[in-house]
Amino acid sequence: MSGRRVLLTGGSGFIGRHCIADLQARGYEVHSTTTGSAGVSDGVHWHHTDLLKDGQAAALLADVRPDSLLHLAWYAEHGKFWQALENLDWVRASIALLRAFIAGGGRRAVFAGSCAEYDWADGHCREDSTPLRPQGLYGVSKHAFHLIAEEAARRNGISCAWGRIFFLYGPDEQPGRLVPLMIRSQLHGERAACSGAELQRDYMYVTDVASALVALLDSPLEGAVNIGSGQATLIRAMTDHITTKCGHPELVDFPVREAAQKDAPLVVADTGRLGGELHWTPRVSLDQGLDLAIDWWRQNGAHD
Repeated sequence: MSGRRVLLTGGSGFIGRHCIADLQARGYEVHSTTTGSAGVSDGVHWHHTDLLKDGQAAALLADVRPDSLLHLAWYAEHGKFWQALENLDWVRASIALLRAFIAGGGRRAVFAGSCAEYDWADGHCREDSTPLRPQGLYGVSKHAFHLIAEEAARRNGISCAWGRIFFLYGPDEQPGRLVPLMIRSQLHGERAACSGAELQRDYMYVTDVASALVALLDSPLEGAVNIGSGQATLIRAMTDHITTKCGHPELVDFPVREAAQKDAPLVVADTGRLGGELHWTPRVSLDQGLDLAIDWWRQNGAHD
């Protein structure tokens, strides 16, 4: 089906930029918000809009009038987002966006949630049975908006899905995060500390995360859907892959520290809905993804 119009928020962000080609391939006319440089994506209608400012969402939706919405924009500064008060600003902005989407006749919306909404004590996170006990103000804020969005959509005849994203990595990731930190320290010949080496997490390459979200938007599936690989990976194993590829395993330290609340031993997605109902599977293996990330940082970040 061609001629469908989608508003993508955060289209110049870490995940959003990788959604654009998939959206276009599925026949969407892509409109995207950005607060900075729009990049070089062909065929995208860029809107320089600050959704945190009152009235901006309503004005944008009145102008674009999309029938679909893929809302990814949120505060995500590494080291700060977990407990940041900016999360509250994004709850308010997201409510305004949803309200304007409904008022403008929108029909299908997908929102980016987080595995931080789950009680990590269970380890294996399943949409219909794992308790929701959000981690940090970020997780609480995502969960609060999810409840609001589902109820508002139900009462106004909007089709709505909530993609709970697990752990991700890839090109142009914030340098302080685990994978780029390890890669860049190796490329610079510098020492780095890898804490939490004994933890197991569900990591997926960012292009696969984007692909899954677009597939979800382009489906009739509703409710929460885990966006993850379904495979638990030891952080130490990820680090070993990077150091083996880059050649300096002696430069990585594994400090022992007191465990924090978010240091659950295991966090992995149940992908029954993603694979069984959406019929979507990852394209990029962990080994392939780490190789791609290393190559990207060699070309773009080795001399930062």
